[in-house]
Amino acid sequence: MWPQRTIGRLAAAVLAAVALAAWDAAAAERSVVKVRKGEAAVEGLPLAWSSDFAAVLRGDGALFTFNPGEVTVEKTTRSFQPYTIMAMRRALEREFGSAYEVTAAGHYLVVHPRGQGQAWANRFDELYRGFQRYFSVRGFSLKQPQFPLVAVVLRSREDYLRYLQKHAPGTPTSTLGFYAPATNRVILYDATGGNDANWHINAETIIHEATHQTAFNTGLHNRFGATPRWVAEGLGMLFEARGVWSGRANGPQSERINQQRLSDFRRYLQNGRGEDALVELISGDQPFRRDIHSAYAESWALTFFLSETRPREYARYLARIAERPDFQSYPSQDRLADFTAIFGTNLRHLDAQFLRYMKDLR
Repeated sequence: MWPQRTIGRLAAAVLAAVALAAWDAAAAERSVVKVRKGEAAVEGLPLAWSSDFAAVLRGDGALFTFNPGEVTVEKTTRSFQPYTIMAMRRALEREFGSAYEVTAAGHYLVVHPRGQGQAWANRFDELYRGFQRYFSVRGFSLKQPQFPLVAVVLRSREDYLRYLQKHAPGTPTSTLGFYAPATNRVILYDATGGNDANWHINAETIIHEATHQTAFNTGLHNRFGATPRWVAEGLGMLFEARGVWSGRANGPQSERINQQRLSDFRRYLQNGRGEDALVELISGDQPFRRDIHSAYAESWALTFFLSETRPREYARYLARIAERPDFQSYPSQDRLADFTAIFGTNLRHLDAQFLRYMKDLR
């Protein structure tokens, strides 16, 4: 789940940047700029620049958006370079202090309470490798992450709530964790109290949020584009099932079914799913504002149906969305056109197949 305030800021940025007048010379040369507002300063690569909107990407992967009229800008002669693993590690150690350690595994750097060692990092790395295997056998070529992937495991719920208050106000306090597109980090807390044997308490949150992070960093989604919410959340819930996150290509289908989401979807059907529900989900994010639980259930169900019955087309659809221009809006008619370009225009027929398939699942 993305924090609502982050979604709002990025949505506002998308709408404000329709007329991109990119800083062509700086962007082409990948030259770093220094942006100052009062005492605060950010250095990074300008991704977009217009009269009322700008976006700068810092070397640690954090994205900053602002109004150019409210800052001073200085060009530099330095070329943009993403942080190395070592540079990112040093920065995280300074940020979180002596109460935490930073452990590396594969593409991941995991900040965790001292003494908990390799376990957390290995879990995130295992999920990353399972994600790669799942999509490689389905014909999708993933990119290497541009930045080290960062996950922060806070010591307690109290620490987590303090973090939300300071860094992500507006994020529901009932959550165990979230992926923040602006910082490119997964943030969660250790709900087990350090008891490794009970790590499954955290498992669903870790898997869901790490899936968001991996998808936005390997080209499956465009981190700077307008990915439909059903696509992002559907994929996150798809990977909650062991048979999916483990990356096994030939395991039984029953292990790939998210039983909780299937139960939720069937309850939604019993309560009266509208005949235009599929079109509404594809065309916009309104279903999430109207009935978030039903929208989540249908997002999982549609994602599961497409990935199981039309894996090649599903991969092409994800690639089509990911190729959309950065920082531009994604109107309903374009969302519908992209979907029907891959899966056909007879959505009534597709919906009937979808519902019949979900009814027969066990």
